[in-house]
Amino acid sequence: MMEDLKNHWPKLLIVLVVILAITSIVIVALLRDRLVSNNQWTVSVNGRGRVLIKPDLAVINLGVDTFKVSTAKEALAQNSVKMNKISAKLKELGIAEMDIKTTNYNLSPVYEVFDGRSRPTGYTVNQQLTIKVRDLTKVGVIIEAVTNEGANQIGEVSFTVDNLEAVKDEARLLAIADAKAKAGKLAQTAGVRLGKTVGFWENYVSGSEADVYGKGGIGGGMAVNQASISLPPVSGGQLEVIVEMSLTYKIK
Repeated sequence: MMEDLKNHWPKLLIVLVVILAITSIVIVALLRDRLVSNNQWTVSVNGRGRVLIKPDLAVINLGVDTFKVSTAKEALAQNSVKMNKISAKLKELGIAEMDIKTTNYNLSPVYEVFDGRSRPTGYTVNQQLTIKVRDLTKVGVIIEAVTNEGANQIGEVSFTVDNLEAVKDEARLLAIADAKAKAGKLAQTAGVRLGKTVGFWENYVSGSEADVYGKGGIGGGMAVNQASISLPPVSGGQLEVIVEMSLTYKIK
């Protein structure tokens, strides 16, 4: 019998190694499933924080389009004269240098077709400014003033708050409190106990700015006729800042 055991020992050893290997694979798979796919042991609850605030900052996009001037040099000169007047008027109305920003400057030729051939007939210059107005009572006055000085494009007027992050922080805390309250009620109803927070997720819904004249702005971003423009009263209204938070709890 000992001789038979001795003869079969290599085969038994191989079988034992195979069994140990399979057992190890199963254990690792179970541990991985427990560590990675453990959603059945957690619950996620969503909360929402909403803050209403009066805006303290207006953002105006405006531009000067000098169209079809015979030479590039003259087109640049005419455009510069208008822009210098606009900048001087803005500073006169209390707009700081740091709140005036050039966002686009473009010089391009204008082509027309003669006898089937395209030829340059002049040059167009377009310059765009974005200005921040911190005294909201001056918004209408500023729009009227810049159009009188040569601005022929008013793209959009929007309202926001200068320190938006502070408002978002307030909304975030409200959202977390809302999620915690919901989680407590849910756990009580389900008859379970909540453990520590093991995850969270944030979504900023809205509130960065409020458009006064809609997406297209005054004239939908088209040219403005200075002689006929008539602006309605400008009001910043109220901003709604919304932040959503999702908290994931471990269930005890």
